Amino acid sequence: MMQHPSQPEESIRHIRHYWMGIGYFLIACLLFTIMTLLARLASREVSLGSILFFQNIIGLATVLPWLAKHGWKLVHTKRFGLILFRTLVSLVAIFLSFLAVQRTSLVETILFNNASPLWIPFVVLIWRKIPIQHRMWPGLIAGFIGILLVLQPGKEIIQIGALFAIGAGVLASINMVSLRLLSYTERNHTVMFYYFLICALICIPFLFTSWPKGNWILWGEIMGIGVSFALGQWAFVRSFHFAKASQLGPFCYSAVVYSVLLDWAFYGQIPNLLAWVGIALICAGGVWAINLSTKP
Repeated sequence: MMQHPSQPEESIRHIRHYWMGIGYFLIACLLFTIMTLLARLASREVSLGSILFFQNIIGLATVLPWLAKHGWKLVHTKRFGLILFRTLVSLVAIFLSFLAVQRTSLVETILFNNASPLWIPFVVLIWRKIPIQHRMWPGLIAGFIGILLVLQPGKEIIQIGALFAIGAGVLASINMVSLRLLSYTERNHTVMFYYFLICALICIPFLFTSWPKGNWILWGEIMGIGVSFALGQWAFVRSFHFAKASQLGPFCYSAVVYSVLLDWAFYGQIPNLLAWVGIALICAGGVWAINLSTKP
């Protein structure tokens, strides 16, 4: 007679998978934060378009072995229009985040990028005609108050970098909704293949205006951006094999912790008290929105 795993064994396996998923997700957030920091360093000597080209070429190189192993028929898709839309939105979002980190702190760039859960209910309302739950409003209001506290309007003119970062966060929310729709019918590697390929092709013209001519340090930064992005994408996708999106969503704000530490280590910058309150409200509001959006 076949023996089935006991209930405690299944529970232990579930807990182990849950923590593995969190581990992969935390690694992905760290790699994306490092990528943004390296983009700030490299962009002093080369255009953002060139950086994005090498970033996506390296990403494409990580997907090709998988396609060669499993067959090129997997690139077939009936939803190329949505894949193209998602790719363009994501490319512009990353471009805006790189513009933002040139003009404002790493903390603000990462924080506003990860404020996308606050925007998702509005994207879903406009795109999918799904109304915003009443219970979600306290978290959304708290999050938007937090954004105002971080920006601190009235103290000085709002930095253009912060506006770029907010725009990147809005586009990131559209990207997430698009990925959710694509997940019903498309494989992750298929979506990633088209993403890397299309982005690399779009960025080719920038190579003619700004080919990296720096020393090995610059090339190391560019390669680091591409490797961080590719490994981050892999860890991000891998994390969802072990845990649900609702379980992983709140951990996206670990990127804010990473950015605070990196900003302090590289530039000696620490947010003031009002900014800390704003950061707490944005994170709390985002977690509130994530938790409620997973319920019927």
